[in-house]
Amino acid sequence: MTVTLTEGAASLRGALKLTEGESLPARLYLQLVPAEREYAEDVLRFFAVPVNADGTFAANNLSPGRYWVIVRVGPQDEPQSDSALRTPERAETRAQIRRAGEAARTAIEFKPCQNVTDYQLPFKMHQ
Repeated sequence: MTVTLTEGAASLRGALKLTEGESLPARLYLQLVPAEREYAEDVLRFFAVPVNADGTFAANNLSPGRYWVIVRVGPQDEPQSDSALRTPERAETRAQIRRAGEAARTAIEFKPCQNVTDYQLPFKMHQ
């Protein structure tokens, strides 16, 4: 086994922008999927972070690059974590999330060691 550690991880902290009177469903997750075609199958570039009840979220240890950003409700039978999303049996789930990201066209790009704070994401839920 080879383990490679590198510098340059980015982070993202922010909140969903809600319209007045709008509330958040339970089991809501922010997901980042690679927007760059050459990384489409790189499981280490798929991220899932829970959205807190107040709409805030935080993601750490992100590889630099361009990502599609989506928000979706995690099905009851589907564990939502980076490690669960990266397993071989979740290949179809990753493909679905990638298609949803491409359709939503909400992108973010991280530079090496960049810390994005106060990111405001309009709340649009994807299936």
